[in-house]
Amino acid sequence: MQGTRSARLRCGQAKHVHHSAGSEAQCRRLGREPRTDMRKDRRQNGCQRAMGLLKRSIEGFRNVAEASKTDPLLRAANWLVVIFPFYNAAGSLCSVHYSRYLESRKKRLALAISCGAQLQLSVSKEEAEKDEWQIELLKAIAEELKVPETRLTLQGLTEARGKTFLRVVLSRPAESDSAPASAVLAALRGTASGPLSAIEAVVVDGNRRDEHKTYSLWLNPSGNAVEALQKAVTDLSSKYGGPSFAPHLTLLGPIKGEEQEVTDFAKKFAVQTAPIPIQAEGLGLGSSFFRSICLEVKSSPELLAARALVSSLVPTSWLPAFLGGRSCQLDAQSEKLGFRPHISLGYAHGPAKARDEVGKETASLLETSFVAKELSVWETDLEDFTCKSWKQVASFKLEGKTPPSFWRLFRRFAAVAAPEFLQIGVGTGLSILGNVVAEKANAHDMTLFSGKHAGKSNSELLGILGQGLLLWGLVNQLFDWSRWLMESAGDKIGCRLRGELFERLIQQDVKWISQKGADELYKTLMQRTDNVQRVFTREIPDLLNMVSKLVTNVGLLWFRKPRLCAFGFGMFAFQNIGFGISDAMLQVAQDHDAVTEEIKENALEVLQNFRIVRAFAREDREKQAFLKSIRQKLTRKMSSYVSFLTDIGSWFTGEFAFQVAYMYGGTLVNLKYIGAEEVREAVGKVFKTTWPLYRLKHRLRTKMTFAADAEAVLEALERPPAIPFEDTSKHNPAPAEIKGHIQATSMSFSYTEDTEAAVLKDLTFTIPAGSMVGLVGPSGCGKSTLFNLFLRFYDPQSGSLEIDGISLANWNPQALYRAVAWVSQDQCVFKGSVLDNIRYGVPDASEEEVLRAMREADLYDDVMKKPQGVATPASELSGGQKQRLSIARAVLTDPKILLLDEATSALDTVSERKVQKALESLMKGRTVIAIAHRLSTIMNANLIMVMESGKIIEQGTHAELLQKVGGKYANLVQQQLAVDDDSAKAETATDPKAVEDCALTLEQLRSRVPADLLGEVDAAVKALKDAATTLKQEKKRLALRERCMLGSRKWKAATTLRNAMRAIKLMRPPPSSGPSPPLLLERALSTASEVATEDLTAQIPLIRHHSE
Repeated sequence: MQGTRSARLRCGQAKHVHHSAGSEAQCRRLGREPRTDMRKDRRQNGCQRAMGLLKRSIEGFRNVAEASKTDPLLRAANWLVVIFPFYNAAGSLCSVHYSRYLESRKKRLALAISCGAQLQLSVSKEEAEKDEWQIELLKAIAEELKVPETRLTLQGLTEARGKTFLRVVLSRPAESDSAPASAVLAALRGTASGPLSAIEAVVVDGNRRDEHKTYSLWLNPSGNAVEALQKAVTDLSSKYGGPSFAPHLTLLGPIKGEEQEVTDFAKKFAVQTAPIPIQAEGLGLGSSFFRSICLEVKSSPELLAARALVSSLVPTSWLPAFLGGRSCQLDAQSEKLGFRPHISLGYAHGPAKARDEVGKETASLLETSFVAKELSVWETDLEDFTCKSWKQVASFKLEGKTPPSFWRLFRRFAAVAAPEFLQIGVGTGLSILGNVVAEKANAHDMTLFSGKHAGKSNSELLGILGQGLLLWGLVNQLFDWSRWLMESAGDKIGCRLRGELFERLIQQDVKWISQKGADELYKTLMQRTDNVQRVFTREIPDLLNMVSKLVTNVGLLWFRKPRLCAFGFGMFAFQNIGFGISDAMLQVAQDHDAVTEEIKENALEVLQNFRIVRAFAREDREKQAFLKSIRQKLTRKMSSYVSFLTDIGSWFTGEFAFQVAYMYGGTLVNLKYIGAEEVREAVGKVFKTTWPLYRLKHRLRTKMTFAADAEAVLEALERPPAIPFEDTSKHNPAPAEIKGHIQATSMSFSYTEDTEAAVLKDLTFTIPAGSMVGLVGPSGCGKSTLFNLFLRFYDPQSGSLEIDGISLANWNPQALYRAVAWVSQDQCVFKGSVLDNIRYGVPDASEEEVLRAMREADLYDDVMKKPQGVATPASELSGGQKQRLSIARAVLTDPKILLLDEATSALDTVSERKVQKALESLMKGRTVIAIAHRLSTIMNANLIMVMESGKIIEQGTHAELLQKVGGKYANLVQQQLAVDDDSAKAETATDPKAVEDCALTLEQLRSRVPADLLGEVDAAVKALKDAATTLKQEKKRLALRERCMLGSRKWKAATTLRNAMRAIKLMRPPPSSGPSPPLLLERALSTASEVATEDLTAQIPLIRHHSE
């Protein structure tokens, strides 16, 4: 036994030492072949089997070829199989040309509605710029074309080649039955006299083919030295009459072709190319199109690589245009000259003197480095040496991204789906097994059809029936299990992918989220992730299933009966050709259906806005619009008739192929080539197996869709946020350690890379901890942008913004968010109850803390009156209540810095009072920065900063700013006071005489009042007289500072006056159907009494607010 074990051990070691003769001899003594010989035998057997299958396949082809010599049907089927690939290629070419035709047709339809024409004028540009001359020309054109003047516009006055050009545009209603706009403009001609005599030539849009347009690609440098270059170009243009354009480096051109193709490959280049460094080395003459003054540029690997890349992306093709070749072509002469990089500064015929002068101005720029960050596409005219007719078509930023390949995307998301690969494999296996069992079940049914069960006993018949039920039941269960496993795997992959993606999305910076848009990101999160997981759980398993069917059914049939299999492939090709033609006919008919006006079925829209519809009496119009929209579905279109014909054609093609296949099978039965019972099975297998090949082109489209969706998902997954979500290595104080001192030094910010378009410019200010600061200024001056920087949604391009002496760039963003609370002007509530919304910032807050925050926000009473209390859905609150909910949410976080962005701008007067009261309690002990258009909300601020065009133009307290005569803040106060005066005059009369008239009118109506209300009427009359006396004493206008806060005496008189006037109005003779005057009077006087007895001492802040 020990010897046997040692021999086995030595035999096992033999696999590591393949050439050990001693080990091989020991294995042979044990009756075993060496492992090396076994592997060789397996490889040889595998090769022999493969060669055997190949030999049998070749023999099958020979048999089919020999049989086709005497069999015309088989020969025709073989020709169909040969023609089928060429048919598909021709279909692809036709699809290319048809898409181009649709684009040109779309342009023609657009030109029929709105079309322009280029007018070449004989007058000078100075004469054509005169308004009087253009008005006369417009009237003359309208009279000549017999169209209304309102349909014509003049635009685009240019000068080129010593000629003046003016563009005229004609538009007509889409539903008009008149001639197309392009045809109308084509009739325009110059006349011998009158304004039209100045027209020398007319070129209507669309008359020149786009392929003849010429384009060039420019790299636009950026940097501080570019401004000096631009100044040199402007000086050159003013002195020598040359063109003035931005300095550029011509990367490629000229290019002739279609605009869409040029912009497409320019966009691809910009995505794949990073910003390119450019080094200037001297001033010289360039020769891109013609002689130019330029800065010579040192050649670099980056420039050469960019040139090579953009040249490779030009969509040239060896195919002629009628075979689908591309139309873009590079200029041969330009290519022969080679690539000489230079930054063009200007073009001229004789630039020698100009070069000397520009050389002096740009001497300091030599050896200067630039960076090209943008690629622009220009439509150029090589005959126009003034360059005034050139125009920019598109521009793209250089991003430097390498587009991921399909296989990289596949591997990346295959790693996400890897945990479910076993489940997917089991599901695929069950599906394949289900197909095999289904074949067995079909064979069992064929035996029943053949009648072989006749004469058998009842027990045998029950066994046969039971076998069929078992087979079909197993088929059903296998497919159900497979579907359940696939759906379960898809759900798991989708949940894992969406969870990972959403985690990355909420950690991204605000700038990227805003650029992408919420709709686009939600589509990526839900729809695109679903498309990605479907590739692994549906497309790939279906492809494997199709391959297994092809191998098991068609492969075996080919080895057994090659003639019938070859004929089946011919009929399959015939079916696909017929189906393809039918689909193409239907698509063409649908594309050429009569264009009808699309009117939305607006029943829901009308019902949602029913008050507006009723107020404007538009019921009849909406009814007619709705009836028109639903009647359009009853209109028979051309595609409906074509669809009927193509359905018949598709049916005929399919049935004809089956009938011919069965007929051919019968012929083979007569020739004893196959049995009659095998024909039905064989033909069915061929057609059932080859049909998925027809759908293969749709699966190729799925591949392209997967690549686009996966690339969008991958970008969101792997993009690092510009501002980190959390960084505990940086300043990370506890909330209690934060004081709230804010300081900005020379801070500038722009939403784009263009520093000239900066939103904030060189801001410097200091906000002490615990103080209140008001921001005032017109819309667009940068107030909300400054809040975005406080919250670090963005970082400034220059300067610094510090809190407690530490730059925000050195703060842990999460610590900053814990210290800052923001109350937006938007009423932002989430789905859920009031309690959940207030707890949003502090999820673990107790209910007592929430109730305390509600009291501080003056929300407690309003919510507790509702039946559900704090469980009331937040969506059921009013606008003012939602705003106070936002305040309560901010109160609960106990912030050190509070940002108020127009928190009361969209509220009514009553809601504004409550919100303002809540804010006053919230501001205590915190650093508060408030944006305000209503100046009354910031009058008590410690500091008011007035902004304009991104700069702080005034700082100080309310009193200090009012003392500045002609100051911006003082002007704003005066403007608001003027508006308030107008509003007050519109609401009630403040003239003492008018008040006395009201008192007299009320005394005259006293006789109509019931006796029990006479005392209240007398009190109202007395109040009116007292109000008139008060207004007489205060007739003169208060000074500017005094008017910022009305006294309680005047406010009480005005309030009593308003209620008394409401009482007078309500006591007028009412309509016959209205309530009686005493009830209305009682309600009005009751309200007046409540207001008159209200204690106004505590309302002084609100009175002051309403005076503003």
